[in-house]
Amino acid sequence: MTGDIRLGVLGAGNMGQALLRGVVSRGGLAADRVLVADVRREVCEALSAELGVKVADSNEELVANSDVVLLCVKPQVLFNVLEPLAESLGPDKLLISVAAGITLAALERALPAGTPVIRSMPNTPCLVGFGTTAWTRGVAATEAHGALAQAILGAVGGAYELPERALDAVTAVSGSGPAYVFHLMEAMMEGGVKAGFDPALIREFVIATVRGAAELAAASDVDPGELRRRVMSPGGTTEAAIRRLDDDGFQWAVIHAMGAARDRSAEMARAFTSAAPRK
Repeated sequence: MTGDIRLGVLGAGNMGQALLRGVVSRGGLAADRVLVADVRREVCEALSAELGVKVADSNEELVANSDVVLLCVKPQVLFNVLEPLAESLGPDKLLISVAAGITLAALERALPAGTPVIRSMPNTPCLVGFGTTAWTRGVAATEAHGALAQAILGAVGGAYELPERALDAVTAVSGSGPAYVFHLMEAMMEGGVKAGFDPALIREFVIATVRGAAELAAASDVDPGELRRRVMSPGGTTEAAIRRLDDDGFQWAVIHAMGAARDRSAEMARAFTSAAPRK
């Protein structure tokens, strides 16, 4: 990351904190180059004590003293937060939004002409440094702006530049994806206990199994379908389990669920875009 930039993190919720910790610990940016602001002043003070970042007295102060503003507020309040700050933004400041459903068009409409904007879609494993983030550039964002965004967002996991039209699908895969895995883990834990597994150990075994399967898939040069087939012995326990999952519509349920997530993402984007103020 360019060491002389000044980064402002506006919003210190889970995602804001994850990105802030990432850029300080892994992104190569000195803590004293980072400002944070949030309506919960005590959260900012705790981050300052932990990491050495500075606390802004107001959102206006944060924007005025930042080269890059990382906007980490909820989409429902984003435009209320952004409106009084718009005049302080412009071509000399990069805005990176992590708000789900807020399109580039909606952001650019609310900002002065020429403001470079990047829209991103991170996911919750960013909290532990294993996130997956897709990002896309607005009309005024240059390759240099993209490189800054890649450095910031890549400090908490993998980061990939994609066209904006792909972000609804990204939401369905990686944005909502951790919840699918957690849902599966819940079912495995309940099923394990009903099968006779020790309830005191089930969580540890399920987490280790999911982690191990993910690591094996990452290290392998074959697709997950082939890995699944390698676990299945003809007439064995795994084959019996997979056949039951297939009979119960497991694969189609996941595919349909992801379609629902994609469609809802597109619906939210349309609603937020139509409601966005015009600068």
